[in-house]
Amino acid sequence: MIFKRIIKTYRNSFAGLPRDAWLLALTLFINRAGSMVLFFLSLYLTQKLGFTVAEVGQMISIYGLGSLIGAYGGGWLTDKMGSIRVQYFSLVLSAIGYLVLAYMTTYFSFAIVLFFTAIVNDALRPANNTAISEVCPPELRSRGFALNRLAINVGISIGPAVGGFLAL
Repeated sequence: MIFKRIIKTYRNSFAGLPRDAWLLALTLFINRAGSMVLFFLSLYLTQKLGFTVAEVGQMISIYGLGSLIGAYGGGWLTDKMGSIRVQYFSLVLSAIGYLVLAYMTTYFSFAIVLFFTAIVNDALRPANNTAISEVCPPELRSRGFALNRLAINVGISIGPAVGGFLAL
């Protein structure tokens, strides 16, 4: 009974949004769920690759720096290439980057690939925000952004759980 009410509330909150807004939210959900790799990064680097805790901290910082550059660069690229293209390339190149990370075994190689993966991964966010503002009319724009925020939160929540299940 309570779950039906919760679902009805969410359905009513986002009813009337354009189909493209839902697809953009799905894109953001996939991007954030795929970031589950970060939750297991420190365990992988210390237990599998033998990195020290200090080196793992540096790796997390490298990822953060790449994210900052990616968010800025994603906005710049969106102005040049368009929001849909940037999102497409971001998703494809992020997937490739995460796959390549599995084959990196040295500190330097892992850091380089992680840095560039962070850049392309976070280039998606400004492109996605631009696309939401383009597909939602002004009266629905705040609800479109709220749907995106929900997609981020659900992706970040579900991603690590799925990752943990896959690890087992």
